[in-house]
Amino acid sequence: VGPLCLLAILLEMTVGYMQGQDKLYRINDTLSSLGAAFLMTITNYLLKFLTLTTEFGIYQWVYEHLAILHLPVNLLWTWLFAFVCIDLGYYWCHRLFHEVNILWATHQVHHSSEDMNFSVSLRQGVLHIQLAWIFYIPFALFIPPTVALVTIQFTNLYQCWIHTEVIRTLGPLEFIICTPSHHRVHHGRNPYCIDKNYGGTLIIWDKIFGTFAEEKEQPVYGITTLVNSWNPIYIQFVHFRLMYTKFCNLSGWYDKLSVIWKGPGWYPGKRRCGIWEDYREISYPVYKYNMRHSLLADIYAVVHYMLIYLAVETIYSENGLSHREVMCVLCYIVLSVISIGAIFEKSSYAPSLECFRCILYLSCDALKSTSVPVLGIGQMLTNPWIIRVIFTISSIIWGLQGIKELCRRKTKN
Repeated sequence: VGPLCLLAILLEMTVGYMQGQDKLYRINDTLSSLGAAFLMTITNYLLKFLTLTTEFGIYQWVYEHLAILHLPVNLLWTWLFAFVCIDLGYYWCHRLFHEVNILWATHQVHHSSEDMNFSVSLRQGVLHIQLAWIFYIPFALFIPPTVALVTIQFTNLYQCWIHTEVIRTLGPLEFIICTPSHHRVHHGRNPYCIDKNYGGTLIIWDKIFGTFAEEKEQPVYGITTLVNSWNPIYIQFVHFRLMYTKFCNLSGWYDKLSVIWKGPGWYPGKRRCGIWEDYREISYPVYKYNMRHSLLADIYAVVHYMLIYLAVETIYSENGLSHREVMCVLCYIVLSVISIGAIFEKSSYAPSLECFRCILYLSCDALKSTSVPVLGIGQMLTNPWIIRVIFTISSIIWGLQGIKELCRRKTKN
């Protein structure tokens, strides 16, 4: 998450407004997507040594010791060949993450939004990236690591711009490459959209393997079992709970274990991935999960998400922070996305939790004798007192709200 992503989001909002689409973005949904991005970022940070060892290190080891071909890096055809291979690998990787339930549990996070915009591309599962790289290891038998790494990054970056509704069609290019129209179908929960259009850059793989669907009616976005939450932590792991419930309800170990490796739509007596006829047609009008809240609550959430972003930047810059302080920053990020999600959901515990979060920051900040607050985010601004004032005011507001909620409960009882 960075300035370029923010710029792309603002550009899409502007174009959408000019097209008369003034509801492309909802603050609660967008910040929930950013929260998932923050969680993925800190997970990658915690596992960075493991990731370097597995993703790049093992690929390089396989290439150096087991490769059957060593293609020259300086030839164009090597790069073109690698592009086609990696894109085919992305197709099958993506397809398996939809058709194997345990993998879908890590990928459904990306599909949980009921909107379709650039911010959705940031909504990723924290475990997804840790598993997806495995599917590229076979290419180490003939594709140089440098070429593979660049090509994989290109394929991943390509996904960002196809999450949009402002681009309707690209004419003849629709026959070759994956376009926003194709990807809107992929994110739809209409029966005709289920398990379709897995392609990364090229759409030809879907046409070859029979998973292509053209955009007909306007897709309704989200997953068939709606999450209905703005808590990024809950969204990350909700499907594991559904799997556990299904596991317990089935009899016989074969059926129980099938919950893990068969498709998310599978039930005993059905084929492995289920059948699309089991999915109900969409009833119109469609009402999105959208707890009503004030403009001030939106502004408050945006301001504090900016502070969370500064915290994320802090752990990567590591400007003089000890390991203990870095862990404090990570805990602060997790607590923050949970607390702001609770505010959007109007949870009864939201005022108390948010007040606790703000007081916790101020307490940790006070323990730091240097000019850099222990949670790190103040160092990104010229005057860290600006941050302290924001947290002080916030703690007072939510403290009063917490007292009000407590009085309301006592009166009700």
